[in-house]
Amino acid sequence: MVEQRGVGSDTLWDRVATWMGAAFAVLAFVAFLLTGRPEEAASGEDVVEFFADKQTAIEWQAVLFGLAALAFLWFAGRLAALLRGAAVDPGDRIPTITVAGAASSTALFLVGVGAFAALAQHADEAGATRALFDLGDMSFALSTFTAAVFLEGAAVGIMRTRILPRWMGLAGAVLVTALLIAGSWRMFDASDAAAAVGSIVFVAFLVWVLAASVLLSMRERPAR
Repeated sequence: MVEQRGVGSDTLWDRVATWMGAAFAVLAFVAFLLTGRPEEAASGEDVVEFFADKQTAIEWQAVLFGLAALAFLWFAGRLAALLRGAAVDPGDRIPTITVAGAASSTALFLVGVGAFAALAQHADEAGATRALFDLGDMSFALSTFTAAVFLEGAAVGIMRTRILPRWMGLAGAVLVTALLIAGSWRMFDASDAAAAVGSIVFVAFLVWVLAASVLLSMRERPAR
């Protein structure tokens, strides 16, 4: 049995960054609950009206997702640093892949958030169309692929270094498959079922990050 390695913490900011994963999960989940989505059969006019009715909620959702993105990137950087510090091979590319996946996923996701916020703010004006909704929806779908890059890097790194229990790495690998399936399904199908599966996988991703953040924080020890 391979013993799990300790997690060193040089500064207060290191410990704060480790907890940022939990902050991300909470903020993103609250933002996710603020609004629903138009039904599959909704017309372009119905979609615009939906966003007009929920303008305030969607604006707050955008703020919360923005804060969540900040927290997620801090956590991804901290996780990558821990993986690099525990790696046997100094040239291991896994930490770099993990950060790149987190950054690209965050960028794509925020494009979707921005499209939804713009549609909500301008829904009562001439020129507001369903195209903004479709742009946002596709951006969210594409972000699942880059989220899978982050999670695969994290899962492989965890199983190599054992900075977390092996089951966390295995759970991450399973979730990678779920992300790829949900993202691919959404690219070819705009049905309510595809959207529901995407939402379930998104929440599962938040749960994984929350668990990783809490477990790392519990195992942190001051560095000598």
